[in-house]
Amino acid sequence: FELLCSLALLVCSSVSSLSAFPRPQAPPSKDGTVNVMSFGCAANGVTDDAPCLNRAVATIGNGHGGTLTIPPGKYLLNTVSSDAYGNHVILLDHMIHLHVTGYGATLIYGAKDNSARVIELRGSASCVLEGFKLESANAGVGTGFSLRRPTYSYGDPVQKNHIHDIEVESFNIGIEMGTPENNQVSENSVDNVISSSNTTHIVQQGKDTFNNLFENITFYTARPGQTFLDFRNGTATFIRPTFEQTRDHITSIKIESGFVGPVEFIGAYSEWAESSEPFLVWHSAGAYVLFVGGQLS
Repeated sequence: FELLCSLALLVCSSVSSLSAFPRPQAPPSKDGTVNVMSFGCAANGVTDDAPCLNRAVATIGNGHGGTLTIPPGKYLLNTVSSDAYGNHVILLDHMIHLHVTGYGATLIYGAKDNSARVIELRGSASCVLEGFKLESANAGVGTGFSLRRPTYSYGDPVQKNHIHDIEVESFNIGIEMGTPENNQVSENSVDNVISSSNTTHIVQQGKDTFNNLFENITFYTARPGQTFLDFRNGTATFIRPTFEQTRDHITSIKIESGFVGPVEFIGAYSEWAESSEPFLVWHSAGAYVLFVGGQLS
């Protein structure tokens, strides 16, 4: 009887001690696919899913490629991390050939840190992000997507990344293409994107930010005091962009002082319900901006 009791206590003690260790995470499948639900994501819009998403990214590993699957659901992102290069929520660092797919998923930035980049592609190349909605729960707070290389020697040039079938909503900056460090961010493509109610929808900066392509981007806002496009440096091409607004005090395109370009708009379409603001605000005497075809009204 004493022996049985001792064994029972030993088993209970072992179970208790095992429960103190974190649950083992599922490794990538043979084809390199990782499902974020295997890392404890709740997708209920209440639980902070930022840690589990970052664990899933870490499992794929830097530079090894693979597919990160985000099933339909609402993923609250409350945890902001910091390093020597700034604040971020989900950091895709030194990634090559990473594919993030999230059709039916909504990622909700719930923190109030305006300096945070919610999804940052840093020193990464040839990655694909598709199919999900990214929004800020606090209007005008944070940067949705950021493509940047903070130092000249940091990782790879940020190039040939592809963002498509995405919605980005209610951020301070919707998409940040390049940063003032002037390190290479080039030949990236953004297509089939709906950008709505961001204070600045897209900002492009950095002298080595060039040859980026934006296709079938719809800019929409119902809030005043916004800018659709803010060009500070670099070159870009926009194919069939659509500018729609239903409130006053909206600037469609701002060309900052010192911008040279060129930036080209092919088949642009605009539709104003009411506006007293100019479509194009020009602060640079030497800028090259080309409009081909389209309808501006």
